[in-house]
Amino acid sequence: MPAAVRANRIMIGLTIAFLVLFGDYSDPDVIRVGNDYYLVSSSFQCVPGLPILHSRDLESWEVISYAVPRLPSPDFDRPQHGNGLWAPSIRHHDGFFWIYVGDPDRGIFMTRARDPAGPWEPLALVKEAKGWIDPCPFWDDDGTPYLVHAWAKSRAGFNSILTINRLSADGRRVIDEGTTVFDGRERQPTIEGPKLYKRNCWYYIFAPAGGVKQGWQAVLRSKNILGPYEDRIVLEQGTTRINGPHQGAWVEAADGTSRFIHFQDRGAYGRITTKGVFENVIHASSSTEDSEREIKLWFKPAEIVGQLYPTKKTVTDKHEELVWA
Repeated sequence: MPAAVRANRIMIGLTIAFLVLFGDYSDPDVIRVGNDYYLVSSSFQCVPGLPILHSRDLESWEVISYAVPRLPSPDFDRPQHGNGLWAPSIRHHDGFFWIYVGDPDRGIFMTRARDPAGPWEPLALVKEAKGWIDPCPFWDDDGTPYLVHAWAKSRAGFNSILTINRLSADGRRVIDEGTTVFDGRERQPTIEGPKLYKRNCWYYIFAPAGGVKQGWQAVLRSKNILGPYEDRIVLEQGTTRINGPHQGAWVEAADGTSRFIHFQDRGAYGRITTKGVFENVIHASSSTEDSEREIKLWFKPAEIVGQLYPTKKTVTDKHEELVWA
């Protein structure tokens, strides 16, 4: 293994990242429930929509269901490339698996299931809106539900803004006008895809910025869910050839280590999915040099391929490794 990994000297971001899904699983979100991991990704205009994947080790994945058999409008009986369901979030709460997803022309939808393999409830319209995208639900310690989302400039006329709204107790309606919790127009342009978490009394919003192909990963944090939030860049291309490593999920493994599942835009190959290991990503000193946020490409050691669980033949694995040095 490369010396940069053995030294374990990184003070920010990923030390190791494995390319785990060499396929177009755009905007992945992942949760762990017990010893099982579940992933959902964008499906845009394709049906069935919102694929649900299962893994026991975050490396070998299997498609187990689709949350949406049909898109939420008969308009999709005609091809509409790039429209449809964008950037879903999956959460487990109160015995249900919940998925919230945005259609930039119609609003925010929700579905849920007791079993991630289905059946999933029909899509329910949580908020009719134009330009609302990338929703993520969050239930606070007292049970209060919230929704964070971004904005599509092509529909709303602006972007680079993150908004948090209150949800009804059943999670099926937005019940307030919302609060702008972050304006990224100066420091984090095109910030979108927010994922909201709470760890050790801090609220964290993981959000990509800078655009899909050449963007970076930002993390915001605050002691108050409605802000103000401080921000920093935790993952970027730097001088490497790994473009746009961003947008995804912060997952805590059963052993207590943190993983970040994100994508990289590979053009015609799609937005491929990558797994990384966090090292003090959100508590590191703000004086960390840019070079420590860069990533480099290595091959995954053959001796750990399929070590815990057999590789699923339904998914291609290029057996590569990324090292952030």
